Parts: sequence; structure tokens; C-alpha cells
Amino acid sequence: MPAPLFRYVDRWRVQGRIEEVAEILRDAPSYPRWWPAVYLDVQVIQKGDARRIGEVGRVRARGWLPYEIEFTARVTDERFPHGFSVEAGGELGGRGNWILSADGPWVDVTYEWEVFGNKPLFRYASFLLRPLFESNHNWTMRRGEESLRLELARRRAATPEARLAVPPPPPPVSGVTGIVCAFLEVIGLAGSGRPLRTSHAERIERPLADVFAYVAQVEHDVAWQPEIASVTLTSAGPIGTGTTFREMRRTLGRTFVWDMRVTAFEPGRSLCIESVAGSPRYRGCRHFEAVGNGTLVTETSEVELPAYARPFRGMIERAALRSVAAAYARLKASLEKP
Repeated sequence: MPAPLFRYVDRWRVQGRIEEVAEILRDAPSYPRWWPAVYLDVQVIQKGDARRIGEVGRVRARGWLPYEIEFTARVTDERFPHGFSVEAGGELGGRGNWILSADGPWVDVTYEWEVFGNKPLFRYASFLLRPLFESNHNWTMRRGEESLRLELARRRAATPEARLAVPPPPPPVSGVTGIVCAFLEVIGLAGSGRPLRTSHAERIERPLADVFAYVAQVEHDVAWQPEIASVTLTSAGPIGTGTTFREMRRTLGRTFVWDMRVTAFEPGRSLCIESVAGSPRYRGCRHFEAVGNGTLVTETSEVELPAYARPFRGMIERAALRSVAAAYARLKASLEKP
């Protein structure tokens, strides 16, 4: 029986120089350090030419399913800094192609992966387990984008203290944890893909101009939103439509790093942002209205829940509502303080 073919196209968007991103991706032996959730070991077993053509690496990897894969990856094409191609052999066979393109301060990364499995599990059970294999692949690539963004943040850290403040990459999962994660992912695939939407309104007894001036400075989010660990502007000039910033948030026992962009900015009226990189995807708006001598701030937001989180939608929604209510209570107390 011929092995079934799996075709994937994954797209990442990270902030950095294209040469910097290309150097990280082409250094295969470093993968277990910055992408440990997937790559357990990578060793170069055959040197290539000056452009790396012909270089062969032995790879041991896994997702969150309870099995490991060992295969070789031979570099067949090098287009630094715009990407490279590999040919896989062993327990996995097929071709992979990394494509990088610069977009101002951003790098768009596309990975094309056309692969078949040589293990009996792939060969004889794929017609039953294909959704599980695909979910496993999607999970590994989400961990890859998250880990790459953290690696770039570590490399750009200006001081040893700033470098230590960058969270470690997501770790591998195994054993019962891996089985549970896989089970939740499959359940989630059947769940609703609707984004999680929340809304909250808070009246603050301060003039609209004062409230807007404070809240519109996204760097102030750290002071009144306890879950936000840091906010760093990544574009120059006064805040406005198109302003970009990086936000690091710790919630539900996990650390999330988002690259954000201001999508709408009307002084005294509204501020909207959306994530352009990072997972899960986020969009939100804050609207401001003068009410008597005070200001009514209304925030609406939506998050695209990953498949594995959908079974916990109700719990996550309640936690999100409690979190935003606590944040605005803190903002109200701070701004109304004599």
C-alpha cells in the first residue's frame, strides 16, 4: 500500500530583519534549543558545500502525540536570505520549502511541507487518523512561530537582564499529557470556530480628555492590566493608526507574546488594535464617551480560540470577563485617585 501524502502550507509573520530570521531557520542544530516543543535532537551527519547544498541532518522530533519520528533532511537548495529547500528521508519522506520575504520591519515566513510517513501507523491507518496527524502538525507549527518570536526577542535584548526576562520557549509534552492534549485537539476540531467575544463598560469620574490621553498610551497598559507584563513600542512617532507595539501577557498559566498594530485612532473617541503576529489572534476596540463630568469607556474584544481550547470556551470566557472587569476597576481607582 503506498503511503498517503500530506500537504501543508504554514505562514508566520514575525518582526525582525530577514537575514536574522534566515540565520535562525537555516541553523538546524539550534532547533532543539529554541523550538524544544518539537525538535528533540538535530545533528549534522554530512557537510554540504559552501552554500550548504548537500548538507544532511539527522532529526528526532515529536508533536504532542505519543510517538517520535526520526528522519534525515538534506539541503537541496539555498536562497539566503529568501529561504531554502530540504528533502526528507527515513521515517518521513518528502520535501520541505522555507520561503522568506521582507515587509518593512516584518518578515513573512511560509513553509511548504509535502510529506509521507514510512511507519506502519502512517501507511495503514492514515485514512482514520489523518485529522489527528494534521492537528498534530498544526500544533507543532504554532509552537514554532511562538518560539521563533521569543528567540528574536532574546537576540534583540539590550542587556542580560532583558534577555533573562524573555520567557523560555514552550516545552515538549509527553506521556499522559500528550495523549490528553491530542484528545482535546480532536474534540476541539468538532467545536465551534466562532471567536470568543467579550465586552465591558466602565464609568470613570474624570474628563474625557484626561481618560483618553492616559488610556491611549498603550505603554500605560502595564500599570492597570495586571496580566500584561510588558509593552514595547516598535514604531516611531506619536501613537496613531499604524503604530505597532509588542505586548507580553501572562494569563491562565501561560505567557503570550503578540505583535500589535493600531488599526483605528480617533482622539477622544476610539482606539482599536489587532494582533499581526502571535497566537491566538486578537482584535479589540476601546470607545470613549463623555457622560456628565465623567467618561464612559467601553471595550469590546475578540480572540480566535485554538481548537484545543474550544472545549473550555465557557471557562475561558468567564475568566476573561473577570480579568477585564478587574483591570478596569484598577484603572478607575487609579484615575479617580485624588
